[in-house]
Amino acid sequence: MSWSIGGGITFTNPLIPPIISLTASYGQSRQSTYMMNHIYRDESIVYHTYARVSTVKLSLFAPKLELSDNFRYVIENLPVTGTYTPVIEKYIQDYIFNYFGFTYITELLLGGIAQMLTVIETSSVAPMETEGISASQMVGLAFSKIFSFNYNENESENSTKLQSFQRYVKSSMATTVGGAPYKDKQNLNDWFTTIQNNPVTIKYTIQSIFDLITPQRFPNDTNIEKKAEYIMQALEQYVNKTATVYCENQCTNEAQGICKPIGAYGYGLCSCINGYSGFDCSHSPPPTTVIPPPPPSVL
Repeated sequence: MSWSIGGGITFTNPLIPPIISLTASYGQSRQSTYMMNHIYRDESIVYHTYARVSTVKLSLFAPKLELSDNFRYVIENLPVTGTYTPVIEKYIQDYIFNYFGFTYITELLLGGIAQMLTVIETSSVAPMETEGISASQMVGLAFSKIFSFNYNENESENSTKLQSFQRYVKSSMATTVGGAPYKDKQNLNDWFTTIQNNPVTIKYTIQSIFDLITPQRFPNDTNIEKKAEYIMQALEQYVNKTATVYCENQCTNEAQGICKPIGAYGYGLCSCINGYSGFDCSHSPPPTTVIPPPPPSVL
């Protein structure tokens, strides 16, 4: 899943991933929300199969990068005091983050992608294994058939297994990005040839804004390193404020469940307590049966 959502991004600074993950968090990213709902709420397995072709690579030559006059202006006029204050934080939020963000792109890879998402319920895994069906193999075979990509209709064994596999598929969606609109029964290799006329961004490399706030780029600003520290502090506070974790129905209430983060995509799972159960701990505990004591013996 991590590749499906973030595989098109390369990071050059360890600070960037936790920042970018906010934009890919549950509820913020349609793809993350779709995947997490299927995996956890619906107890399913999601297979992402793809074929990617790149045509053009655009790179920024950093030594000749020129900073805009507006960017220089807001950095040069960032107030410097003995301590970090709310006034400084507001200035950074309003004039640096809101106007310029906190990252910039240094490399773009253009091309096209053919992809397919296949959803299978977790409970279907055991029956498939009993029938000798490999889900990962069949997903790849289904991709090849849909996109006419190295698929042999005459292989009767694979065709039979694929038909059996389709019984367990909850949903499947095939799409293309870039190139010409994909035609029904078109050979994927033929579609690849259309990508060069309509490429899209399939991968990019980003760097943090701190690579631009240096004494080398601001040689006349004796406080530039202090300003970089202020901006870093403002960014950390921004991440802490926005890094909320979503649990289904917030686990109903604190007396029924505790929200435990899974460590990615701003998502958490409910750990039910006090006998409650269910995905959101909304199911009440079973009633307690009280067995009355036996009647006293009569002598």
